[in-house]
Amino acid sequence: MLLKHLFLGFLLGAFSVAAIPQPEPEDVELEARDDEDLVARGGYEYCPYGQHYDKHHHCVCPWGQIKDGKYCKCPDGQYKDGDYCKCPGDQVKDGKYCKCPDGQHKKGKRCVCPHGQIKQGKYCKCPGIQFKEGDYCKCPGDLEKKGKFCKCPHGQVRDGIYCKCPGELVKKGDKCVCPDGQNQKGNYCKCPHGQIKDGDQCKCPDYEWKKGDYCVCQKGYRRGHDGKFVAMFHTNLYLKGIYGLFQNWKLSYMKFGGPKRNELKLGDL
Repeated sequence: MLLKHLFLGFLLGAFSVAAIPQPEPEDVELEARDDEDLVARGGYEYCPYGQHYDKHHHCVCPWGQIKDGKYCKCPDGQYKDGDYCKCPGDQVKDGKYCKCPDGQHKKGKRCVCPHGQIKQGKYCKCPGIQFKEGDYCKCPGDLEKKGKFCKCPHGQVRDGIYCKCPGELVKKGDKCVCPDGQNQKGNYCKCPHGQIKDGDQCKCPDYEWKKGDYCVCQKGYRRGHDGKFVAMFHTNLYLKGIYGLFQNWKLSYMKFGGPKRNELKLGDL
C-alpha cells in the first residue's frame, strides 16, 4: 500500500514539471570590453575614474585628454582646466600639440612677435609708420628706428619722412655743419672778419681782398666813414699857371705860378 502511494506521487510530480512552459533563450548581443578598461564595483563594471563610455561602450577620456594607464591626462605642453585641456599663454591647439599663431614664435610659454613687431589680436604688425620688410620693421625715408618710433638723427629736424638740417646748416655725413669757411652760431652760419656771404661761400667785399681770415682794402682804396669805399689816387692839374693836386677827386693842394712861387694849401685859403 505504501509503495502504491509513492509511485502515484512520483508520476504526478513528473507531469506537473513537464506542463510548466519553459522560456526560450533570447538573442542578446554582448559587446566585448577590455578588461583593463573596466573596474568591478559591487558586482558591476564601470570605467575608471575620470573616463566615460563612448557610443561604442568603450571607456574614453574626455575633451582631448589622453590615457595614461587607467588615468586621463592632458598631452604634453597642455594643462587641465576642469575636464578640458588648454594651451598655455597665447598658444593655440593643433591636434595634440600647442603652437603659436602664424607669424609668432615661442618664448617660454608665451608667443611673441619677431623683430620689433607688436601684437594686434592674433597677428603681428609694425608700430606707427614703420613698414614690414620680411620679418623686420623699417622706418620710411631718412628716419631711423628708436624703439617703436621713427626719428631723425641727432641734430636734424623732420620734414615729412625725410630729415634735414635746421637753419643754414648743411649735411656732412650724419652731422649738420656750416659750409666751409663759415662759423656756426646756433643754427645759423656767419662769415668771419668782415667777409660777406656769396651763396655758400664767404668772400671779401668789392675793393678788398683776403689776407688770412681778414679782408683788407686793395691798393689805392680806403673805407670811408660811411662804410663805402673811396678810390685813393693822385693827379696833377696845370691850368694857366695854376698847379693843383687832386686826391680822391678832391682838390687838396694848389700853387700859383711856376714852381718857384709860393705854394698855397687849400687849408690856408
